[in-house]
Amino acid sequence: MRNDRSCTFYVFLLLLAVYLAFSGDRYDDFQASDEAVMFQTTVALVEQGSLRPRLDERYAGQEGKYGLGQSLAAVPLYLVARPLMRTLPESVWPAAVAFPLACATNALICALIGAMFFAVGRRLAYGRRAAIAGALVVGAATIIAPYSKSFFSEPLVALCLLGAAGVFAGPSGEMPSPPAWFRAGAWLALAILTRIDNVVIVPVFLAGLWLGVGSARLRAGLRATAMFLLPLALVALFILWTNLLRSGRLLGGGYGGEGFSTFLPTGLFGLLFSPSHGVFWFSPPLAVALFYLLRFHRRHPRLCFVVFATAAVKMFVYAKWWNWFGGWSWGSRFLLPVVPLAMLVMLEPLSRWVGAPAALRPLRQMEKTLIVTICAVGLVVQVCGFLVAPNAFHGSIQFLAGAGRGPIQPIADREQLLVFSPPQSPLVGNWPIIAHGRLDWFGLRFGQYFPPRLFVAIMAVLAAAFAIAAWRLARAWLSERQTAGQGRDQAAGHRLEACATNGFAAEISPREQALPDVVRRTAWLLFALNIAVFALLAMAIRGNGLWRTDREAYADGREVERATRVACVYLDEEFPVSSELQSKTVEWLGYLETPTSGTCSFYTVAYGAFDLHVAGGRVLSNRLTEGRRSQRAEVLLPRGFHAVRLRYEVPLPQSEPTSASVATRRAPQLMQLYWTIPGGGEYEQVIGRSWFYPSRPGPWRQLLSRVYRLKVGFVVVSLLALWWIWVNALVRGLASRKPEETTVTSAG
Repeated sequence: MRNDRSCTFYVFLLLLAVYLAFSGDRYDDFQASDEAVMFQTTVALVEQGSLRPRLDERYAGQEGKYGLGQSLAAVPLYLVARPLMRTLPESVWPAAVAFPLACATNALICALIGAMFFAVGRRLAYGRRAAIAGALVVGAATIIAPYSKSFFSEPLVALCLLGAAGVFAGPSGEMPSPPAWFRAGAWLALAILTRIDNVVIVPVFLAGLWLGVGSARLRAGLRATAMFLLPLALVALFILWTNLLRSGRLLGGGYGGEGFSTFLPTGLFGLLFSPSHGVFWFSPPLAVALFYLLRFHRRHPRLCFVVFATAAVKMFVYAKWWNWFGGWSWGSRFLLPVVPLAMLVMLEPLSRWVGAPAALRPLRQMEKTLIVTICAVGLVVQVCGFLVAPNAFHGSIQFLAGAGRGPIQPIADREQLLVFSPPQSPLVGNWPIIAHGRLDWFGLRFGQYFPPRLFVAIMAVLAAAFAIAAWRLARAWLSERQTAGQGRDQAAGHRLEACATNGFAAEISPREQALPDVVRRTAWLLFALNIAVFALLAMAIRGNGLWRTDREAYADGREVERATRVACVYLDEEFPVSSELQSKTVEWLGYLETPTSGTCSFYTVAYGAFDLHVAGGRVLSNRLTEGRRSQRAEVLLPRGFHAVRLRYEVPLPQSEPTSASVATRRAPQLMQLYWTIPGGGEYEQVIGRSWFYPSRPGPWRQLLSRVYRLKVGFVVVSLLALWWIWVNALVRGLASRKPEETTVTSAG
């Protein structure tokens, strides 16, 4: 145990020395508004005892958007900076001390992530070598490393989630003690205090808590639940109180005009695979970890469920968020908190490589080569992000988007045009910046503010810390031997894998053998339930849409009018024209719901004259009847419902029909209406049935439409529920065995 504790400290010390040695140039300002606002909150807490910082006009009204966790975490280092700032000469701006020390907060946090990863790996009964290797891969070859130079709050959330998940690091058939659940609740409460969106993963941890809890352990499950929820309830009250102090409202503020408006496949693909923000491009070892997911699941089903259910929920939420890419940041900032959790799977192949017990198959040479190559690529990627300021490349190309298209678009819209273009990825664009020597390193301008000898002293201390930590970790690595006791410890950790190898079905009771049948029946039940929900939603949503009225006027004075309810404005067809038809118009009437306040962009593709009115004002108009034309206009609309009227005049042939063409004469009808929601970038979408209403909707109709837009969420919840039932069957089967039935001895 003492060796593990010392290794945990030296992993922390080694990573901290590297992060501090490559700190960024933050003498003047931060790179993003998020960082600036959270730091100003730290200053207000220390200097004024207030939760309302004094912000300039760039950030006015944004303090309510950010949690207090990151600001509170920076208080100790700011207290260190205060006396140093008083001793500076007048020629040195105090921020030259305060800003770098504030960013050092994340260096400490990211180093703690590596140390926590090592500790959780050892609790999972992996060898010390595997845990050391895994911690260094997480700290140096994933997206964690570049964020050690920032003041974003995501690294703190990652640390909290890793700490909370550590409660599941015990044997899968055993239930953690109530104090362990209290610690998990405290970690998760700190994550929520840092970013309020983490409240969506509380049900995931509760589901993990109740895995394998049968009637015999019901009382213990209730006690554990109470202990888990206690810190969450206290933090919830604290957040409500601070919201009242900061914004005058219990639920806070600062997110006006923002919402979940991104097309789900666009957000998912962007978060995972887009060249500028895809998490697999910016953390390559994750791709290797996924190859060993099933083996990890056999060994740690409860932990595996919590880890990847958390990742699934976060991906679904952020894929729908209007700003899914997280602004000008390195990689997928919003998915950073789940990277250390998912990288726990990497311990599986590492344990089979460096000191696996004889009962387990070691890695093949091809697997070793793949792991080394991908980790080396990950290291190169992080060097690319480490040496360049986060927005140096994006800031220089953002105005390429929409150039020559009229008014300059908002930053979020401009970036959305660039994130899917490989040449505009910082993975490509940062290298020329490095080649030209535009590095983001504190040492380049250190001499402008402080004596050069201080820089030499700092680097000497960091080099000594790195050398000591590396030497002690190397000793721990070399001193580990595969003794019989260690072999038994690792084999016990591999009991599920060994049972699966030696015939899992033969090891369990007949009652346990029936559990997979329950899972299969549940799968069919959930499948039928999803089909029924989708069918009911589709039937109910048919009441939405617009009234479309076709009016035809004939030479003999007749007028024909037909009214139907349609899902959208999408007309692209030809219709037969008789010799008596004088004119034809098509009119759409109804109400449009805007989910957020802000500027909506409307696009039309039409052949013929039309007028579009939204909220009583004319938005688009065309009087030309020749040729296909597209138009675009922007309208500032508040959140809510707005009357829509679109009148389209179908252009009729002007030439007199001949006797041969009367029967075949046809006229084109082309009228299509698209839009983009505020902050949704330039991805034009047909305005669908869930946004249109034939009349002003009541509360039930509004609720139905919002549920319909989240219909994919039912599939996500169903898959997670099915997974929970399967893992619950495995865990209860383990818990019901006698100790001698689950013990696997090592051949060594």
